[in-house]
Order: sequence, then structure tokens, then C-alpha cells
Amino acid sequence: MEDLTNSPGTYTTLFTRTGDQGGNVWLHTGWLDADAVAAGPLVRFRVRATQTATFLGDAAFDDFCVREALACVVPVATASTTGSDCVTGNYFVTVNLTSLGDAASVNLVPSVGTPINGVTAPGTYVLGAFTIGTPVSVTVEHTGDPACNVALGNFNSSLTCVSANTCALGQAVPDNGCTLQNNLNLSVPITAPGTTLGTDVSLQSVDIITTHTFNSDLRLTLISPNGTQAALINTGVFGSGDNLGDPLNCPTAVFRLQDGGTAMTTTITNNVTGTFNPHTPISTVNNGGPQAEPGPYVSAMRSVVTCPPSSSST
Repeated sequence: MEDLTNSPGTYTTLFTRTGDQGGNVWLHTGWLDADAVAAGPLVRFRVRATQTATFLGDAAFDDFCVREALACVVPVATASTTGSDCVTGNYFVTVNLTSLGDAASVNLVPSVGTPINGVTAPGTYVLGAFTIGTPVSVTVEHTGDPACNVALGNFNSSLTCVSANTCALGQAVPDNGCTLQNNLNLSVPITAPGTTLGTDVSLQSVDIITTHTFNSDLRLTLISPNGTQAALINTGVFGSGDNLGDPLNCPTAVFRLQDGGTAMTTTITNNVTGTFNPHTPISTVNNGGPQAEPGPYVSAMRSVVTCPPSSSST
């Protein structure tokens, strides 16, 4: 594909593509800086192609659009979901603004909630709080020219908040989670007297009941509020048996993980109940640090379940 240059009748190549492009597929080239020269009322381009005599040499344009270059320089920024917290039920969107473009200032505008207006310098800015489960889109507004506004995308918290001692949660464990790093993340708010995990607050045990075929496919990780992880089940246990805990007797017939419990085995067992020693001690997470303010300890422990090759629920 070529565009007409300043010399009459002279064309400059914009892009070329040769060879097998993978069969019957459409290829998107994106936008190209053409700098085409108007010839009278027209802007002229030309496309040249060499084809074989068979259908394998077919080439076609699905869409061809010409537009003027923007008269402004767009800001540059990225954004991500941060600070998800099941205790408050909120999350935030953190915007990393690296350039204002040619704007004197920009506005960081969420689709819900309060914007941050009049930003005059690059930096990190936090929007929110937003309610977990409520999607939010974020736009960087160029205050000098709306044509250079930048949409940063849609955001939401992936955290699933659950209450302790609640049956039939119906939370599916993603298939092949270990391979794809696609996990079920559950956050359970915990309250207790004291202020510091590992000092005047200690986690003693974790109780679960799962409805799942082939127990040995499951892995379970406990994550403290400060991010410390304990792989409570990090290798397959109880073989091809079904269910950790007894789903028909929820919430009393639990599979309990507690330091000093019975060693887990690979013996095929269904509806496994009792108290078992985790592969990584639960005491590992008892260093979550103080909360922000004095008073009863309020935080959320997270559990991550991974690895099943077939559908299941927890």
C-alpha cells in the first residue's frame, strides 16, 4: 500500500505483506501515518498486489478509512484494580499517569463515584472506593481537547467475599487452575479481640467442605492480610475419593486443617472429615501485622483453591 508524496506521481510505501498469511483469515494492520498529499480535492492512495492464479492468492480489503491526525497529544496512563477488601466490601482503581500529553491538566474520571480533577503532574492516583461487584470504567480527560481523551478500560474486583459457616456457596473451582494460574479466590472476614495477628490474635484452624470429584486434584492456599501464604494442601490427598468434608451434613461435618492434626494420606476416601495437619503450618500466617486503628481485629483471610481438571464447587 502506497501514498502519494510531494513529488507528483511519486508514491511512498506504507506497508507490505508477503507470503502465506495463515489461510482464510482477516488481518488488521492498525492505523498508519500516511502524510498523504492532497491532489486537488482528493487524497490519493494506491494498493498493488501480485496474486497467484488460485484462490489461495486472494486478497481483499474489509475496511478502509482515512482520518485526520489529532491536533493534540494524548495523555499516557494505565490503571489496575487494587485494595479489594471484603471487610469494607470495597475496592479501588489505581491510575499510573506517566504523561499529560500536551494538556495543561487532565481529569481522572470514573463512571461512578468521584473524579480527580485538575491533575497537573504525572504520578499515581487512587480512585474509589467502589463496591465490590460494581464495574467501573475510567477515562483520562484531556482538558484542552476531548479528542485526546483516553479510555483506560473497565475494572472490577475479582475477589469473592463469603461468610464463614455458610453452606451451598456454589462457587465453582476453575478447570486446570494450576496450569493456567486461574484460581478460585475466596475472602472470609474475621473479627476477634486484639489488634495484631500473631501477637494478641492467632489463627487456629481452617474448616472447609467441598463438593468435588477426585480429591487429589485440589490444592488449597491460605493468604493472610499482609500477603503471607501457607500452602495448606500442596500435593494430592485422598486419591480419587469425592469431597473434603461431608456436603450432606454442612456445616458440622467439616474437613479441618490444624497444626498438629492427623497426617493427610493418598488413600482413596470419600467425604473426608476430621482434623488434619496442613502441609504448611497455619502458624505461618500468624504475622499479619497490626490493623490501622486500635480496637477489635477485623480483617479478611483469603483461601485459594486450584487445579481441578473437571467442574466442581466449593
